[in-house]
Amino acid sequence: MAETFWDNLVPYYGGPLSGRIYLAYSDTDLVFIKIFTKDLVGDLTSQTLQPIIDFSNWDPIKYPHLVNSQNKNEFGRVKNELGSDTLIELIAALPKCYCVVTQNEKLKKAAKGTSKHLMKKYLTVERFKEALLKEGSLEIQQTP
Repeated sequence: MAETFWDNLVPYYGGPLSGRIYLAYSDTDLVFIKIFTKDLVGDLTSQTLQPIIDFSNWDPIKYPHLVNSQNKNEFGRVKNELGSDTLIELIAALPKCYCVVTQNEKLKKAAKGTSKHLMKKYLTVERFKEALLKEGSLEIQQTP
């Protein structure tokens, strides 16, 4: 993923000092990239970027011309895990511990080692923010 980011995306957006692209968060198998552009869909469908993008989970109603399985699950391809939804807020507190709020008001939360039940019940957006901005840690008591 790092190779795709540095070899394809960064040069397309004018280099690492352009202020148009930066790496917001990364993990072993996941990156969140912030891109400043007036036409993201136009950029992603350009001759330069389209070969590295996996559009398989985009909304087929809104983007029928993009949805295809050509690059689906191929190593080194960039896939927006939110599909065609837009990320509004990212709270990346720790490695393997983050929360994403989307434009369609969907929440995606991850906290390695925490059960889905506890995550849903106790890990709110506010708790992620507290861990990031105030506490520096996020603890939940769970029994085996």
